[in-house]
Amino acid sequence: MDKTKARQIVLDELNSTYKSPGDRLVVLDYLTIEKPYGWVFFFNSERYLDTQNVIYALGGNGPVVFETATSTITRLGSALPPEEEIRTFEQQRGLR
Repeated sequence: MDKTKARQIVLDELNSTYKSPGDRLVVLDYLTIEKPYGWVFFFNSERYLDTQNVIYALGGNGPVVFETATSTITRLGSALPPEEEIRTFEQQRGLR
């Protein structure tokens, strides 16, 4: 599995549940983190990225982890800073 394919799988999953007419979710490539077990992707609405109008920004959209060994997608929380959410995920899964 390569990053491009993993990214598309994550986007398809995210957009399958996002229902905002005339908008879609997009991955923020510049924030993507490569890990030994896969990638951590960050996302927001395309409308927000196009307009920079905060009313279109998503709230509660934590990072999404894609694990290459299993093609598992895990949505992380947004209550803590992303680094802490990722660290907690890795500890729970025994990953590094």
